Amino acid sequence: MVLFSKDKILVPIDFSEKSLDALKETIEFADTLSNVHAVYVLKPLEATAPGVIWESVDTENRAETIQKLFDNYFPKSKYEALNFSIQQGDPAAEIVDFAEAEKMTLIVMPSRGRTGLSRFFMGSVAENVVRCAHCPVIVLRS
Repeated sequence: MVLFSKDKILVPIDFSEKSLDALKETIEFADTLSNVHAVYVLKPLEATAPGVIWESVDTENRAETIQKLFDNYFPKSKYEALNFSIQQGDPAAEIVDFAEAEKMTLIVMPSRGRTGLSRFFMGSVAENVVRCAHCPVIVLRS
């Protein structure tokens, strides 16, 4: 019996050290690099943000910056088969929706380890993904 399927593994990243470590660990765990799908979720821009008001920042510019950052960490020459996607919206909802739409068989993500009032008021993306995901979720704790 196989406990976790390695067919399509989703790793949400935010470019924190923990999320990049989770992606690297998943790459080692997966049978092939093409089975790994990294996703970054852009939070929607606030209408009152200075960049929006001055029309210097938009979703397209932000997505291009994120793609360049990903390519710096995971160059195409070495990680050509690694799948990367940028979504926009609420992180937990977008991760769950992406996993379901792409028929992921496993989600691997780090936990920030937030506790106390900040966890109560802000919630936890990992916790919400665990509750709502259609597939198994591995939460890596440091």
